[in-house]
Amino acid sequence: MLVTSADRRCCAPETLGGHSRNGRFGEGWEKIAWRPGNLRGNNRPVHKGSQVMNLRSGPPPCLIASACLSALLGCSAPTAMNTETAFAAVEVRVFRADVRSGELQLQLTVAGRTEIVPSDSSSVVFDDLPTGSASLELLGLTVGCSAAGGSFLDLDLRPAETESVRFTVACPPGTGGIEVTNSTTGIDRDTDGYVVRIDGSREMTTPPNAMIFIENVEEGTHTVELAELAPQCEARQAISTVTVRPDLITPITLNVDCGPQLVYSSTRDGNPELHAANGDGADPVRLTFDPASDTDPDASPDGQQVVFISTRTGPSEIFLLDFGTRGLRQLTDDGQPKSDPAWSPDGSRIAYVDGTVGGRSLVLLELSAAGIRQLDTGPGDSVDPSWSPDGLGLAFADDRSGDFDLFMLDLASGSVSPLYAAPGDQLAPVWRSNSTVAFVSWPSGLGSGDAEVTVLNPATGSLDVLTQAPPSATGLAWSPDGRWLAVAAADPATGSGIWVSEVGLGLFTQIPGRNEETQPSWRAR
Repeated sequence: MLVTSADRRCCAPETLGGHSRNGRFGEGWEKIAWRPGNLRGNNRPVHKGSQVMNLRSGPPPCLIASACLSALLGCSAPTAMNTETAFAAVEVRVFRADVRSGELQLQLTVAGRTEIVPSDSSSVVFDDLPTGSASLELLGLTVGCSAAGGSFLDLDLRPAETESVRFTVACPPGTGGIEVTNSTTGIDRDTDGYVVRIDGSREMTTPPNAMIFIENVEEGTHTVELAELAPQCEARQAISTVTVRPDLITPITLNVDCGPQLVYSSTRDGNPELHAANGDGADPVRLTFDPASDTDPDASPDGQQVVFISTRTGPSEIFLLDFGTRGLRQLTDDGQPKSDPAWSPDGSRIAYVDGTVGGRSLVLLELSAAGIRQLDTGPGDSVDPSWSPDGLGLAFADDRSGDFDLFMLDLASGSVSPLYAAPGDQLAPVWRSNSTVAFVSWPSGLGSGDAEVTVLNPATGSLDVLTQAPPSATGLAWSPDGRWLAVAAADPATGSGIWVSEVGLGLFTQIPGRNEETQPSWRAR
């Protein structure tokens, strides 16, 4: 029989498998890449590292004539049953404890050849591998990172079996930094500074309104606390959390308010509403939101609540606002006009004015029993009640003599005694201590434009006129510690506003606003 060159090419090694695999894993197995399934024309996926190839193969052309040509050509058709068991596979999974382990690769060496593929947390499969010894190595680990049990493995690949391999990679925590800025506002700031505390232990000191850098902080979530504040200061958030990332600086700002707060009424939003701000006017916050009129605020001695007058239910009634929850509670509901509520020093009672101009009187409201006691202050129009620091009496203004003068009501006996009288009108008394009371004096009569802020010592009768106070004062308020005096004034040219002065300095500074602030009260922190 004549054998042609075409017949010889038919049985050449590079065509026996139907498709070449480019000699990737050695001549012995790659040239026999067809299986019995090929004879049926099936698609068979072959994984090459992280890639998947579809090989569709039919029987070699020479297989049709293999029975008659095998002796002449010296080659024989491959036996499918024998080649099926000559292959193995490796499935590899890599588990990372964090993203710092680097760009990882898997390197498989078998039969003298090497294949390298990228690796993530998904499965990587090497199949159609020759059996026998092989090695597998995880490459690309960042310095300091390691694989549990090692990154190099020796494998023994067995026919028709899949070797499962797992690498678990872990890295030591990295470090970063925290940039801590403290923003301090208020009328009585802490000059000694604060302590910045990380995770309740590591500490650094910082002056007010400064920035410090804390380095070598382990990556992850940490707590940051501003501690050792002066008694008159409070942090808006006691403890904050930050997330530190390796080799990065994480900024955080901690806000501190120092000194008492001012609570006042303002028409800046159209209608009278309650607002609060630091004693220097910084960081104003609106407290009430109602189309009605909210006026005459007075903060409780513990600073947790504020009593005020509102027309939200019709006639002016007394309401209580909780600073923390912003919850409201109505205290009166008798339809009579009310004004000038004032807390007692122990927080148990509220004095206020009841009635209309010309017939106003003082009323005492017991908060615990919700009882009301009408106070007998005598003839005249009684206004502007102010508690003595010991809680035993009330100073008030009354026009029983024609002009408004100041009187003192003893709550135990009910007796009324003169406190101060002079030509013109004397209004808005506020106690600083048992020996000092400030008030607004109108020598030429109420509304004459020559109001003076005056401080009286009742025991000696001495007067001190605060000449630096703004003209046309309408209301006064001492801070809880008696260190600061707030004055509300109405200027026809600039509008209303609030001025603050530290006792002994004599200088008054208007708090920032829109010239629409009035009726100040101090709130203790």
